Amino acid sequence: MYKVRIFIELLLILSSWLLALRSNGQSQSVIIFEDETQCLRYVSDREGNRIPDFSRSGYKLGEDSIPEIPTVITLQAVAGDNTEHIQKALDSIASLPLNSHGWRGCLMLAPGTYEVHGTILVREDGIVLKGVSTPGDSSVSTRIVGIGNTPHQRNLILIGGKSGASWRKEIPGSRTRLLNNFLPGGSMTLHVESLENLHPGTKIIIHHPSTLAWLESIDFGGTANDPGWQPGEIDIRYNRQISKIFPEESKILLDAPIFDHLDRSLSQTEIYRWDDSGIIRNCGIENLEIVINTSGATSEDHVWTAVHMQGVEDCWVRNVKAFHFGYAAVNMSVASRISVINCQGLSPHSLLEGARRYNFAVNSFANNILFSNCVASSARHAFISNGASSASGIVFYNCRSTNDYNASEGHRRWSQGLLFDNTDFNSSLSQNVLGLYNRGSYGTGHGWGAVNSVAWRVSASTGSNIVIQKPPQRQNYAIACSGMVSGTGPFNQPEGYIESFESILPTSIFETQKKYWTENGPTLDAPARLAIEELDSGYIKLTWEDIPAGESAYLLEFGTEEQFFENGILLLANSTEYTLQLIEELSRIRFFRLAAKNEKCFSAYSNVVARSSTTSNRVNHLPGIKIFPNPSHDYLHFVAGESLHSWEIFDSRGESLLAKSTNFQDTVRIPLSGFRPGLYILILKDKYSVIGYQNFIKM
Repeated sequence: MYKVRIFIELLLILSSWLLALRSNGQSQSVIIFEDETQCLRYVSDREGNRIPDFSRSGYKLGEDSIPEIPTVITLQAVAGDNTEHIQKALDSIASLPLNSHGWRGCLMLAPGTYEVHGTILVREDGIVLKGVSTPGDSSVSTRIVGIGNTPHQRNLILIGGKSGASWRKEIPGSRTRLLNNFLPGGSMTLHVESLENLHPGTKIIIHHPSTLAWLESIDFGGTANDPGWQPGEIDIRYNRQISKIFPEESKILLDAPIFDHLDRSLSQTEIYRWDDSGIIRNCGIENLEIVINTSGATSEDHVWTAVHMQGVEDCWVRNVKAFHFGYAAVNMSVASRISVINCQGLSPHSLLEGARRYNFAVNSFANNILFSNCVASSARHAFISNGASSASGIVFYNCRSTNDYNASEGHRRWSQGLLFDNTDFNSSLSQNVLGLYNRGSYGTGHGWGAVNSVAWRVSASTGSNIVIQKPPQRQNYAIACSGMVSGTGPFNQPEGYIESFESILPTSIFETQKKYWTENGPTLDAPARLAIEELDSGYIKLTWEDIPAGESAYLLEFGTEEQFFENGILLLANSTEYTLQLIEELSRIRFFRLAAKNEKCFSAYSNVVARSSTTSNRVNHLPGIKIFPNPSHDYLHFVAGESLHSWEIFDSRGESLLAKSTNFQDTVRIPLSGFRPGLYILILKDKYSVIGYQNFIKM
């Protein structure tokens, strides 16, 4: 028996990949999967990297639907310039009081063509500018035509734009330090030095300075032949609200995760209460066709962006179709919790040069942005994060781009937490269609353009490249993508994490994470930096960072192979170390990982740690043993060696279906007539333990 210092309960734990299999012949990813209790499980790598939760994006973080706001003024188009005509109506609505829901009202533009020679400004909270959209019939739709180039390369519609709107503004005296030694990307719980004046609903900015030590740890950005990034250039800021306080632990729970590691030994992260004066909210643009008047496909003396959002929160653009812009159909900066839904950015007019044709773009200080069901054409970078280290949590879901001239991507300087989910690049003019990679000396030392980012079921035509590279101590992921998926990019860097099977479930990670959050709330944070120390007399000591709050226990899992965990020990909540003795019959244990649990589900796993050696051989993947045919119909065959003592078949849920104990010398034939079509695992054992395993498909 174990000699333990903490309450102990032995559990049977199947391997991650065994839990991840599905009996219908499709499988889940081995690093994020739904277990038998319908909880999402996240597997971390040895550096603590895991796929983040992207569900907290868009208007009100997806908690509320975009509302229908009552119309208070309806306008008809007038001859000539309609800029002042529309602006007076918007200003009239701006003078109305906000109702209890934060709305003033909607300006409805009746069907017709509205020439606009200037910029339309939505400058106060609770205002919606809306037209009429009739698919296939422009005669009963609202069209805005951008005329002229005064001022040069202007925005046609601007939401926000108030002076002083900034994430850098803080309430004096409100700063407090994070006490976490290490906080993995994807975490939502912060251990803070002081809870003074912090409450549920408090708006905060998390500020991670780009110190010399931190920059050195990421190779100064990997900028190839350009100068490396300098201290103060790549500060990370997250715009968040506090959703819960844990006073007994001096911890706060955020409304959305962070998307990069925060390592206190490299940089001291602080939070401050945000002075959000100048930010406008609850505004929307809907049901408009926007056409920019230009002199040709490569002209540049015209409106540059159709809709620009600056200094905004909880706003949206919906059912807007824009043509012939030079920079973007929709662009944003100093923006959080924004939805861009069912929009099209088509046929931009500009030179094919830098800083042009970013059809759907986020720039600096943009967090938790959702682009859903959007279509782009003739872009240089159709879907792009151009906001460097202050841009994170950007989701492009169920979008499509055609005739791309270059890749959609994290463009420069450490954008974090980008998700391209079910995005289609099947009609591209570019060799590279999507890049979560290093851009080296492109631009002005662009370096790492994306970290902790995911391509999920991205579709690209045969021969088109999806480039996934691994940043220092971080990861980028490609799961179930089509096309050529590799780590071969414009600058040589390690390949990221790639699972290439197109049948991997779920179909959409964004929708699955959203469903899970709605049903279960936030996933517990994972413990971090699990470490192992081998002591005298066969004892080992495990230590870790206690990240989560509100957990009921920790579960320590262990096994003989990194992906084959067999037993578990329940440890007390809020613990940070555990010592055990590996007696003879348990001496084969080599690998360890840790998860927190509550009454509903488990957290993500910690990193895996390994003992330096064990006294037994590792489990092998059936060395020298052939199973056939695979896939199988009626029978499965294999030839066994003299050491074989028994075999057993498990289904995708980990249930044993068939087992036999005997010594075999000849070919073994296993009838499969009672098995449903799907994926199964054959386990072979000698007298003492598992010696091998092999998955097979029953057709």
